[in-house]
Parts: sequence; C-alpha cells; structure tokens
Amino acid sequence: MSISTKKQANNRLKYAIRAIQGKEFISRKETLLEYCITVKADLKKSGFPWQAWILDTWIHRLQGGEFTARRADPRESEGRSSP
Repeated sequence: MSISTKKQANNRLKYAIRAIQGKEFISRKETLLEYCITVKADLKKSGFPWQAWILDTWIHRLQGGEFTARRADPRESEGRSSP
C-alpha cells in the first residue's frame, strides 16, 4: 500500500505501535511481526524513513519479549471483563 502524505505515514505508524501494544487486534506474535515488518517496508519505500526507524525500534522491543501476543478471551466478546 502506497503512503503519500506525512499524515498517512504517522497514522500507519501509530496503528502499528498500538498493534504491538495489543490494543488493535489479536494475533500470534509471528503474525504481528510480519504485519509490522510490512508496514516498515511500506514506510521506507514511500519515503518516510523516520517513521520506519521508529517502528523498527518497536519491532525490536517486540522481538525482545517486552510485549506478549494478546489472546482471544471469549468473555470479552460477551461484554464481560476478565477477573
């Protein structure tokens, strides 16, 4: 996906960071890593090296185990919070 404005680049960066933090979607670590590497490549290819560099630091934090993949909790989909 081509990124043509700084605003789009920043939005993609924010979304990827929130995904790493487990705030956007539920996935395995490998899937999340693949998604973030793809976004980083898109940012670089589109001429946004700073955003790519920032995302790279978050990717390294993910790889280092600072964040764990969020697993689906059936209670969340029913509107109940976990204990």
